Formats: sequence, structure tokens, C-alpha cells
Amino acid sequence: AGGAIANEKALAIAKAGLEKILAAECDGVAAELVRFVDQMTIPVMQGLIRYLYLADPVVHGGSCSNGDCEYDKEWAEAWAFAAAILPRIDQCDPAVAQLLVDNLDVDGAAPPLTDGYKSVKAQLETVYACLSISCADVGEYRQDGVVAPGMEACTDLIIAGYTPSTDVSTHSLIDLDAKEIEEYSDAAEWDAALFVYQNGGGGLCSADDIANAVATDSCFGKTTADAKGNSIKGSGDIRTIFGFATSGPTKMSEEPMWILYRNYWDDDNYADTFIQNALSPSGAWSSRSDALRAELSAKGAKYQAVWMYGIHEMEDAVVDCRNGDIYNNQASNAAGDSPHAWDEAWAFYAGSLEGADGLGTGDLLHDLADKRCSQVGTCHDP
Repeated sequence: AGGAIANEKALAIAKAGLEKILAAECDGVAAELVRFVDQMTIPVMQGLIRYLYLADPVVHGGSCSNGDCEYDKEWAEAWAFAAAILPRIDQCDPAVAQLLVDNLDVDGAAPPLTDGYKSVKAQLETVYACLSISCADVGEYRQDGVVAPGMEACTDLIIAGYTPSTDVSTHSLIDLDAKEIEEYSDAAEWDAALFVYQNGGGGLCSADDIANAVATDSCFGKTTADAKGNSIKGSGDIRTIFGFATSGPTKMSEEPMWILYRNYWDDDNYADTFIQNALSPSGAWSSRSDALRAELSAKGAKYQAVWMYGIHEMEDAVVDCRNGDIYNNQASNAAGDSPHAWDEAWAFYAGSLEGADGLGTGDLLHDLADKRCSQVGTCHDP
């Protein structure tokens, strides 16, 4: 095997930094420093991933008690690698950092990895983007040239050409709600469209969903008349377009764009009013044609409710950035920092259906731009 790709990248960064130092480009050097720290994290992460596997008692088929493990060396290496990057991981997601401590701290009770190497690895991979490293950077752990069970490389999240620094995969699924609202509206199934708008799509919770649900599942404590949801928050709550349309007074009251729209319509919930006028049986447009109601409801949901909420996320990110701490946004949410808010905005702009390359058939603004560009001569030449 040749030299490590991580070393090649680190060398390139070091050379670029030296050139900028010699040219007294101090701001540029600071940027190279950040990139170098990210690159230095990769071999340590690779070591941690390897020893998550090797330190797991299940892999050895043995047992151990505190201070008497036949694989103390592997346990020690796993904890040493984890400790080397724990502060960075904690900055990204304290829950993931604590999971590593609970499973690997040599001062804790034996055996290590009580949650299992696969579970810990999966959670660790959720902070890669925040650390500015990728699944491809870390790779897969192999033994004798064969990938060890459960140690395959993860897949980097890319949404329509954009690589988020945090996990916003579930956020992007809000386009599935928009698609369901549109489909039900086109079929003049107004009650169904209104239900998805207010409660979320994805069908209803089944008896099995409810019976097997844990506290962070959307069907936990629900009935078979409740929505299963498409876009699920970490808490298990369902993200809805209705929630977007009615969050202005509590989340956007100081944001210029929402204020502009709110004042124009003289309505705190202007988007919700527009959408429900088309969907609700008591709405102002309930007696109008099905075609008119369908267009107003679907487009109101996408281009008023989701549109404004995406702007809100960017506004939120900018405010925190200007305050000097990009990791202090919505502190109640471990992943709710400024980069996460910015990532959410793109997820709400593009959605999940666009795919990694943005060439899919989506249902939000990204798709609208692609549809219109050919009609008005603004497509990029292939």
C-alpha cells in the first residue's frame, strides 16, 4: 500500500500555510490551521473506529471484570483514541461524547462497549460532518483485507450537491409532506390533505408501530388514528408544514423578512391562513373549484410556509455567527448550533427527493427553479 491519503492532504495544507505565512497572509494562515486540525483528526478517528471493534467483548466471545480483561490492550487503545478527540466531539454533540465515555472510559465498570461497537460507531458517524471529515476520509476497518462485520464505511449525506456539516437527513424529508399535500389536493381529497398539513404524512401509526415504539419514536404513546410522520425530530415529535406556517410569532418576531410579510398581510399566521383557506371545509376558498384550491394549497405550503421557515433558519445562523459563537444556537438542542441551522435551510430548500446530485424530481424550491429555468431561459448550459 502507498502512503496515507490523510498525510498527502495534511502535507498540502502545511505547504499552503507556509506560503501564506511567507506572504504575511495571516487570515489565510488561520484558515489553513482549521483545515489542518480537521485533517489531524482523521487518523485518530480511524484508530478509534478500529478499536471500537477490537475492544468489544462480543467480538472476542469472552468476558472480563474490572482490571482483569484479556483484551485490556485493545480497551486502552480505544479509550486513548477517544480521549484524544473527545473535546471536539463534545462540541459537536455532547450526547455522542458521553456515549463514548460510558462505553470506553477505563475508570468505568468492565466490560467496555456495553452498547455494542455497531451502535457506538453509528452514533460516532453522526458527528463526522461537524468535524469536517467524511465517511470516505475515515474509511472501513478491514482484517486480512476483508471488511470486518458491521465496520463498513458510512455514506456521506449530500443533498442536491450540498454537503451539510450536521445531520439534516430527517429535515429534508419535509418534502414528502409537501408531495402528499399536493397529491391529495390534486385528487380533491381535502380532509386527507389537511391532515397531512397539520399532523404530518407518512400514513398512520400501525398497531405494530405503537407496540414496538420507544420514547423517541413518532408513534410512541399514539393511536392508530395518529400520523406516523415523514420528518421526525430527535425527540420523536413530527415536523410539520403547519408548524412552519404558525411559528412566526414565537421564532421570527425579530427577523426582517417575516416582519415584512406579517405586516403586509396583517396576520401573524399569514401562511397558515392562506393554506387553510384552500384546504379547510370552512376556508374562504372552500366553495371554489377543485383546480383553484389544489394550486393554492400546494403552492402555499411550499412557497410560503416552507419558504419562510428556510429563511428563518438562515437568519438564526447569522445572528449566532455575529454573536461570536457558532455553536450557541438554540442551546436546548445539542445539534442546534449555527452550522446546523444553516444546513437545515438547505434541507428545506432542496428536500430529500432531489437526491445527492440534485437531479431527482423534488417538490420544493430547488425543483421549482429547475422547472422554470427551461421556460425562461435561465438554465445552466450542460
